[in-house]
Amino acid sequence: MSRSGAAELSAGSRAPRRGAAAERARWPLRRPLIFAAAALCAAAVLYEGLIHTPISAVQEVRIEGVRGVDARAIDASLRTSALGMSTLAVDEGALRAAVGRFAVVRSVTAQASFPHSLRIIVTEQLPAAVVQVGSLTSAVAADGRILGARYVSGRLPRVSGSFRVSGQTLRGPHAADLLAIAAAAPAPLAAVVDGLSYGPHGVTAAMRGGLRVYFGDGALARAKWISLVRVLTAPSSHGASSIDVTVPGRPAAAFKTGAGETAGASAPLTGEALISALTAALAEGGNPAAGATSGAATTPSSEPQQQATETTGQAAPPAEAQIGAGG
Repeated sequence: MSRSGAAELSAGSRAPRRGAAAERARWPLRRPLIFAAAALCAAAVLYEGLIHTPISAVQEVRIEGVRGVDARAIDASLRTSALGMSTLAVDEGALRAAVGRFAVVRSVTAQASFPHSLRIIVTEQLPAAVVQVGSLTSAVAADGRILGARYVSGRLPRVSGSFRVSGQTLRGPHAADLLAIAAAAPAPLAAVVDGLSYGPHGVTAAMRGGLRVYFGDGALARAKWISLVRVLTAPSSHGASSIDVTVPGRPAAAFKTGAGETAGASAPLTGEALISALTAALAEGGNPAAGATSGAATTPSSEPQQQATETTGQAAPPAEAQIGAGG
């Protein structure tokens, strides 16, 4: 055999020995990784076992935030879904699906407490007004979502305008302003509003007895209602044909005369006066309508003194526009 051939055999016989030595050198480095992977697999098996055993089964369910005509049905649906879960793996998607048919449910969240307790928080979008679009008469939430005829109530103000329904949402000119004012109305006053429409003075409420209230746009909606309460309870406003709360700190009551209307401006209101007026209104007749939007937590500051009286000569606003299916 030639020398070159012998050298090749010698190199080939040494190669496996070097590879084995390298493998033995790497083993101490791999050992922690193998043990960690085994531990993770064991933990996963144990976790899956706990999920599917009575040890973590949901047995106590507390539901918060559910009101209205479907309260019992919503409660029952959530309980039925929750009692099939584990506190270690709460399926919020399944809870939302369980109440998906209820239009008033905006969101559902859950907080589990091992081993057996589950707290479910429901956020609702309650009816703010009633609207008619074509042949459809439905309650509508403050954000414009159509809730259906089931939620129509005589204590909700009716909103009119050139509206349409896109998907499940009310669309149309000034719809957001109208719903903002409707949603912010204290319940005692919402029940005596014949209708809300949009006219030359912005959002206009036609109250039972013929009184008109001008709100302007939907900003500071709650503060405007509070201002209205203050004016309505003041003896100087008795007999007024209209009240303007466009600037809630400077409400003005107008009175019918032979030549038109005379507007008498009330004294400027402070934030404290507005809060006191709302408190009095709530004590007389209930809570504010749910779903208030614009200005829900805002009250105007003190304004400079306004001139006592002025003559406007404006006629009463036109009759409310009829609702159209298109637009």
